[in-house]
Amino acid sequence: MSTSKKGANMRKKSAVVLFGILILALSASVGAQPVEFPLEGSQEVPPVTTDRSGHCEAYLNHAQTSYDISCTHDVTDVVAAHIHRAPTGVNGPIVFFFDADTTFSATVNSSTLSDQPDPISFEDFLSLLNSGNLYVNVHSPANPGGELRGQIPPPPSLFFAQIGNGGGLTSDIVLLNSASTGDPILASVNLLDPNGNPLNVGFEGGGSEATLAPRESATLRTDGQGDLVVGSASVTANGPVAGVVRFTIPNIGVAGVQSSSPLPAFLVPVRNEGVVRTALAIRNTSMNEITVTCSFWAGDLHLETMITIPVGGRIAEFVDEIFPELEGTEFSGTVVCEASGGFMAATALEQGPGVFTTLPVTPLQ
Repeated sequence: MSTSKKGANMRKKSAVVLFGILILALSASVGAQPVEFPLEGSQEVPPVTTDRSGHCEAYLNHAQTSYDISCTHDVTDVVAAHIHRAPTGVNGPIVFFFDADTTFSATVNSSTLSDQPDPISFEDFLSLLNSGNLYVNVHSPANPGGELRGQIPPPPSLFFAQIGNGGGLTSDIVLLNSASTGDPILASVNLLDPNGNPLNVGFEGGGSEATLAPRESATLRTDGQGDLVVGSASVTANGPVAGVVRFTIPNIGVAGVQSSSPLPAFLVPVRNEGVVRTALAIRNTSMNEITVTCSFWAGDLHLETMITIPVGGRIAEFVDEIFPELEGTEFSGTVVCEASGGFMAATALEQGPGVFTTLPVTPLQ
């Protein structure tokens, strides 16, 4: 067994290699997506001048049956904290009571909502959440109406782990409203670099949002301007949305990659045979840095490496780059990856002359 430690940054040349040669992408289905948001006096209605602040993290589970939320702040004389229902800039009634402390957390589900003084169903809570009509409010004696407020953002609906743009190359993000009836859905795309920082990329037509009627699709295409840059994307929507990333790759063809759910661990078949190579992309879907331990298995051969991925970050490499011991050799085996401290989404791809296809990523039991 050999072990190597790696940071979130790709090795040299990876930015060009990843988009120009393999082009990986992934997305995650609705749910199981964490968000983080600030608590600020400026969000209160009317705004409150205060030197106090705070932040919250929240997580909707895969089955969309519970919502975990945790907040911390420095209002030492806090008298109450709640989730309220109302859009930005409007005050609304209480939906959920927290313990009054500088750190509080709770699981919101059908059971805990039924215990509230004015209970609503979890389905109604999800509807308010997805439409951006919930906020956290922290109250103090000096500001009984609220000293700190944070509007809760809708959970991201999709992730794409690899986006490339520039040098004439573009990425198509194709979004679909999977509802058969109802109101149009507004979907918005946010681009990040491999370290989770904002990625300055334009879209054709100037917009990174799409309004989708039921059963309708829309394509958001990056503008292809400037030098080549790579990163990832998240899509936030106020309703059920599906998506695929589609690439047109010179001298290779057109490929579209569908969704992959965030997982604590997965395994995937890999190979390096002749000119056909397997590549792997991993996206951190948690609101904290994660450490991913990946193992290569082929008969008696076992290799292991640890990869640190920041919040919003991703890695994308050929298997023989992830495991340098395999460089220059032919192999066929399995890669198993396990995340510590959070969840990840992943996709795998085989690339070579006449070959450009995705491979199944299987949850590890």
